[in-house]
Order: sequence, then structure tokens, then C-alpha cells
Amino acid sequence: MPNVFLIMGDANARKSSTIRGLTGVARASEYDVETFLAPFRLSVYAKVSSLQESHLQPVDFIQTVDTGNYDNVLVSVWFSHLNWTDPITQQQHTFPRGEVYVQQFLQQHWIIQEIVCLGVAQLPNPLPAGLPAPLFIPLSPTMPSNEITSDIRRHWNWM
Repeated sequence: MPNVFLIMGDANARKSSTIRGLTGVARASEYDVETFLAPFRLSVYAKVSSLQESHLQPVDFIQTVDTGNYDNVLVSVWFSHLNWTDPITQQQHTFPRGEVYVQQFLQQHWIIQEIVCLGVAQLPNPLPAGLPAPLFIPLSPTMPSNEITSDIRRHWNWM
């Protein structure tokens, strides 16, 4: 059961920039994070682009994480859904709203450790009960990336 560190926000909220700032990675990979809390170092699988923008359904991402046997995951989702047309096949695809991904993670007994909401001061759609209180960064679209990541690191006890 992986621990999930979740970044939520719609287009241009700086989700990908934030994940790159927290990890230093440009594409999905596993890396180590130093923390102020035991065990002091976490190995984290980071997916830079949001799951909707990556055209991944919840079940597909769950399979990726399960196959990789990752203990900790840093991932982002949009609040809203995404409709996408495959430019080659012209097939329509709908990727669900963020809370659907969260519900699917919880059904797989994943543990939502932390939630950050970018570009909003309150949740546009309710999340399942019992989750940690989100950190809201409503001005993220106009903030420097290092300020956003500094706020998150402090909140999550990451160095």
C-alpha cells in the first residue's frame, strides 16, 4: 500500500513545476527525499505531469505503481475532468475528475499522506471523508515555483 503525496489543481496551477521543484526530476522516476521526520529519507516515485494530461485512467496508474512496487508516490491530478481526442484514431477519451482518482486509490488501500491544492482557496469538489486537511496555495499561478515548493516542504517536513 503506497503512501500518496497529492498535488491537485487545474490547468496552469503549476502542478508540474511544483513536482519538478520538489524532486528535481523532469520525467517519471523514483528518487530519494530527505525529511525532518523518521525514517528521514523516503524513496518516492514522482509522476511529473498530471494523470489526466498523461492520459492515464486511475486503473492504469494504479497498475504502474503496483508493478513498480513503489512505497511512496508523488502525483498530481486536475480537479476537473479532461476530454481528449486521440489525433490519430479520433477516438474520444474522458479522464475523470481528481476525486475519482483519489477514490480509486483508497479502494486499493493506498494511504493519502498529504494533499496540496494549487490555484484555489477551497475544494471545488468534495474529497472522501477521513483524508488529511489540504494545504491551499490559491495564488500558485502567479507565485515563483521555489516559493510554492518551500511552502510545501515546510508543511510536509521535507528538506
